[in-house]
Amino acid sequence: MGRRPDLSAYQACRKLGDTVEQLRGQIAGRSVARRPRVLGLRAAVNAYFFHWREMPEPDEVERRLVEMLSSGGVGTPAIAMWRANPKLFSAQAAEFLTDEICGSQRAVNDVLKKYFVGRTTALGHCVAEAVARAACGRLDSSRSEGRALACLRWLTGSVLSGPVRQNAFYAAFSATILCESAGGSEAYRRALRAYVESEKRLGDPRVPANAGNWRLVAPEAARRYLAWMVRDALVFFFGRILPDTAENRRRRDFWLKSVTRIHDFQIAVAEQDLWKVDSAVYSRLVPTGRSALFLRSEEYVFVELSGSCDTSYLLRPGGGDLASFDLSEAQTISFGHKWEVELDAAIDGAAAC
Repeated sequence: MGRRPDLSAYQACRKLGDTVEQLRGQIAGRSVARRPRVLGLRAAVNAYFFHWREMPEPDEVERRLVEMLSSGGVGTPAIAMWRANPKLFSAQAAEFLTDEICGSQRAVNDVLKKYFVGRTTALGHCVAEAVARAACGRLDSSRSEGRALACLRWLTGSVLSGPVRQNAFYAAFSATILCESAGGSEAYRRALRAYVESEKRLGDPRVPANAGNWRLVAPEAARRYLAWMVRDALVFFFGRILPDTAENRRRRDFWLKSVTRIHDFQIAVAEQDLWKVDSAVYSRLVPTGRSALFLRSEEYVFVELSGSCDTSYLLRPGGGDLASFDLSEAQTISFGHKWEVELDAAIDGAAAC
């Protein structure tokens, strides 16, 4: 478990005065002719970090803190570190810490701990957000897949992994989807999807319990991420479940051109097709019958079935799990000469022939 200097400091700060204004008065009125009590000085510094530059006349508070640090003996490791780095007590503090983190893509927590700055203090939050913005800028400017992947892993593993204020977290995550690197690298998208599935602040956007998380993501980014998921499902179903035939490739290519118009999907795998499936990736199974790919547009649900090479099925959407629809109530779409026109019209909400 990491240290929590911000919480203990805030409690100590309450003993000194309970408000930022009272803290400023304590600092400005303390005599520097004698060595200050270490506990009081640590509390004052930590409270300053907690409310970084939010108090009236922050320059005066910072000047007094530096004087107090300079007047004492060696003190604790924290006191020694703060004394040796007066930039921590200035308007440049966040920039100072951000530069050290970004210089060699270090973990935010590691550098903040080095300088005894709490991650959830105002200064800690400002640093994390500045590093996140810098990482997103590097993603936008990356010219190679390797650099983009390295930057993504740094951002997700060492920057966004700790406490980050909500708006900053979702803004940075949205940028990882919308950056140029995300559009041209399959490896990048796989790494980002692995992060999404493991991050409790995100998760699969199709799962109702995660809907609140995804409402905080930029709409364009959320749509783009779902389109990636639909694309992966189509490649899997038509590449692993269905046989590789000219007609199946034609249907796959049609759907791949329509991924941005699909709002939800699900794959159900029949028992006889289990050997084709990586269960760690696709775990929704049906015990009997044929494997199916369900695709929901604005108005309809479309069903592609294994073992069916000349028809698709169209249903009006309803509530509940996609795989629970009764195919006996479905409208059959025959793959005739102009089936793409019919499916196009149905996706847009027109009645299919």
